[in-house]
Amino acid sequence: MVRVIALCLVFFYLAVGVLLNTPLYDFCVLAPSKKIDTTRFDSLHGAKKRKFSIPAFGSQIQAWLFSVEGAKHLAIVHHGRGGNLYNKVFLAQHLINLGMSVLVYDYRGYGESTGVARLKNFVPDGLLVHDFATNELGYNPSKIIIVGESIGTGPACEIARQRSCAAIFLQSPFTSLTQEAKDCFPILHIYPDWCFPNPKFENIEYVRKVHPPLLIIHGAIDKQIPASHFRKLGEVATDPKQLILLPHAGHRNVGGEDATIYTEGLTIFFSKYLKEKSESQGTR
Repeated sequence: MVRVIALCLVFFYLAVGVLLNTPLYDFCVLAPSKKIDTTRFDSLHGAKKRKFSIPAFGSQIQAWLFSVEGAKHLAIVHHGRGGNLYNKVFLAQHLINLGMSVLVYDYRGYGESTGVARLKNFVPDGLLVHDFATNELGYNPSKIIIVGESIGTGPACEIARQRSCAAIFLQSPFTSLTQEAKDCFPILHIYPDWCFPNPKFENIEYVRKVHPPLLIIHGAIDKQIPASHFRKLGEVATDPKQLILLPHAGHRNVGGEDATIYTEGLTIFFSKYLKEKSESQGTR
């Protein structure tokens, strides 16, 4: 009987280890929505709206550009695991209020973007959009702010590692996707990190190295990505950095709760670092 139980446990261990490296992992992690609701953008003010379709490895990535007259900077938003770009009105409006244009897009398989939603597509899709902003829209890399939200902080960090940018803003980030999976499903702690598929999105490795000005905002009562991830990232991140922990915010209401702290934090960070960068470039 003991032998049978032991064999069952071994089988279970091996089976789950194999399943971690199949499309089932993407199915469990991602929650793409195909619901299209352009009326959500009707409430946006202070920017002109324009829709783009970007070729992506045989598929099409859909993106919206919100252009602010006279804006020098462009924020590119890499959204989270669920929904699609039409859920990013709140974040986009805050960035527009700071005087920057905003580009939001959907990974393949999300919203109107064609193809299949896969984690392995997030970085290639994000790089395509970043290069579209520089090559087709004409933005200098030194004027681009990379914004990542939740799981989107993974591709945001990787893209910032591969491309130049003015600053990086991480909202509700994790230290790594592997650690986040283990936090959500404690049984996964029995598996070594190498058992998990790529990309592992090791945000902690990015922030501990040299990087552009970094803003991290997190909800203190976030149950999806615990604030322990925020604290660990803050501990190891090199300067320049600004860390903001919102005391009453969870995962889905960042900026809605503690609105004053959120807005003031964004304003102080971008006013300081984008102004400093502009002034230093002007003296060259």
